[in-house]
Order: sequence, then structure tokens, then C-alpha cells
Amino acid sequence: VEGYLAIADDMLVPVHGLKNKMEHTNNVWFLPKKQVRIGEILKLRECRLGMCDFYPHWSWWEVYRPAVIELFYSFTKLQQNSSIVHQCYQQLKALNGADMRPCGAYSDMYYIPKRLSSSFSQLADIFLDHQVFLEIAVPTIIQCLEHPDEVQPLDGKQLWELDRTSPWKYFTPQDLIGKNFLHPTKWSSLALRANDSLDFYCNKVIPFMHDPYARWQ
Repeated sequence: VEGYLAIADDMLVPVHGLKNKMEHTNNVWFLPKKQVRIGEILKLRECRLGMCDFYPHWSWWEVYRPAVIELFYSFTKLQQNSSIVHQCYQQLKALNGADMRPCGAYSDMYYIPKRLSSSFSQLADIFLDHQVFLEIAVPTIIQCLEHPDEVQPLDGKQLWELDRTSPWKYFTPQDLIGKNFLHPTKWSSLALRANDSLDFYCNKVIPFMHDPYARWQ
């Protein structure tokens, strides 16, 4: 086992789309760094291009603000006796520009190499103890452990702010060429035997994933 690949239950991952990552099993795989938010949690602002004066449209900053603040206060104490927490905290402050600045990003798919697995698990336990939201915890821990320039970006097709129940309206399976994932994939429509969903997944998406010839039709 080279590492740990986490995939949420509403993801569709064409295995052939991960082949180009197999040479980088010693690096973290996550979203491109431009898709990772930096939050100035005390003032509820976001940081972009070195400035932290943007109103955060991402609602999770406000919802989990108390938990994240409590987490950072605990970090200042824990780092005195934990080299992992100390190194994490120092790198996080250096990369994000100041104290009390966590990261945020969709965390439905990521890979942690074996060399970082123990540190990731120990830090994840601390974030869990403080009930920090997954999409703040995972990108923040990754920022602690791997420099953004070393992270292997996972390029996917996302259907945010669209009708997630009807993906066939917005793209064809060929849109997945070169992509690592499709998100979200709401399988409940298949359970309800919706004709459009059955046709889309059974006659287009599944052949695309398993038959190389179907990717060019």
C-alpha cells in the first residue's frame, strides 16, 4: 500500500483518469491550489492575492468559526509537546501569511502518501476532537504537511450550482476526457429508475469508464 485514497460516495472516478498520477504516489493529491481558499477566521474574511479583505461567500467559515478558533488556541498549547503540531502550525502560518488562517476546499477526493499518513492521522484526530468541518480540516492539514507546489492536482468536472439530479443536461461523457473525477454523482435517481438517469449512466458513463472506444463516440 503506497498511501490512502479517500473518495466520497457521490464521486465517479474513471480509473484510467488516474494513470498519470501513478508516478506520484509519494505526493499528496488534492485540488489545484487556486481552488483552495484561505480564510481569516477572526474577521470572517477571505484572502486572495495576498489581501484578506474579501467577504466570504463560503458559508462554512461562519458556521465553523468557533470550532476553528478553539482549534488554533489548542494548537498553541499542543505544539509545545508535539513536533508534528509545531511543524504543522509553523508551515500553515508561513504559507497562509498569519495566524488563525485555515484553508477551505471541497474534500470529496484526496490521496495521502504513506510517508505522511501517520502525521495526517494524528492531526485529523485533533481536528475531529474540535468538530472542525471536513472541508476545512482536510485542506488545512494538507497545507500543514505538503507545500502546495508539491501537491499533485486532481482535475475534475464539477456540477456545482447546477441541477445535480440531471447531469446529462450540462455535459457529455467526453467532457470527462483527461479528468480525474465527476462530482457530484447522485445515484439515488438510479434507485428511482428514472429513465434519463438510467440511459445516461448505463449507456454513456459506464461504457466511457470501461471501453476506450466509447470515449471517442
